[in-house]
Amino acid sequence: MLRIFDLCYLYVNFITHLLTIELKPLSILLLMLVSFAVRSQGELDALLATTADGASRKVQAKEQLKKFVEPLTTSGLSEQKLLRKTFRRLHSTLLKKYEAYSDFDEIFTTGRYDCLTATALFSQVLNQLNFSYKIIETNYHIFLLVQTANGEVLLETTDRFGGFVTDKETIAQRTSDYKNALTVDNSRRFFYRYSFNLYQNLSPEKLTGLLYFNQAVKAYNRHEWLSSAILLQKANAVYVSPRCEALGSILVKTVLEGSLEEKAKSDCLVHLKNFWIKKSETVASN
Repeated sequence: MLRIFDLCYLYVNFITHLLTIELKPLSILLLMLVSFAVRSQGELDALLATTADGASRKVQAKEQLKKFVEPLTTSGLSEQKLLRKTFRRLHSTLLKKYEAYSDFDEIFTTGRYDCLTATALFSQVLNQLNFSYKIIETNYHIFLLVQTANGEVLLETTDRFGGFVTDKETIAQRTSDYKNALTVDNSRRFFYRYSFNLYQNLSPEKLTGLLYFNQAVKAYNRHEWLSSAILLQKANAVYVSPRCEALGSILVKTVLEGSLEEKAKSDCLVHLKNFWIKKSETVASN
């Protein structure tokens, strides 16, 4: 069994507005803050939309994030101290129990989280606190590198006790370890082994694609082939990733070689069109 892991218009209007009228510096700053806030809300909506119940929890999630972030914006702490406080408070308030393949909206209801959903939450909070950061994606892991005036900080979002790393040598060692451990342990029978190696920066909006991907995997493991195909299509529309290609190839094979009725097969393959075409091209080239 497989175990895998509209805001441009507003921005353009804002820039055009600045080019056509004169604004005082404070007014420009306020407009920029509003623009960032709108963008952040849009990203949160997209993250929540990756689950069936997420859309109905938008108000709850936004209220919880607002309640969490507001006291931090007036703390007066240095960047690194503010980041440390943020890390600790997230784990003491919202991130309560690690559970693999948790849904993003579960953070705001049960407190359950995993590596991906916790990283997505951190990205939202870091955006609202105006931190500069990188999201690093590897084959089986994802973590954050945050820039502060006192240096870079590595955040392991699932390690509440040792996941805040400031020492340069330790950060270098950990990132080196991640690069050298891109394959899964062969003894772990229920994990799919990828044929590619990933170690790359990931833009925040692509986290939505990874969340859809995990939903597609969960549906596959439940033998819900059509649901898996639909979710994988959504994932690939947001983030064209080699992991989508891998699951797409497996799902196409499962559908074609399985005992599904012809209509059920056809329904699945409609959503797997990109992967089916690519698979056909690969076979033809061989």
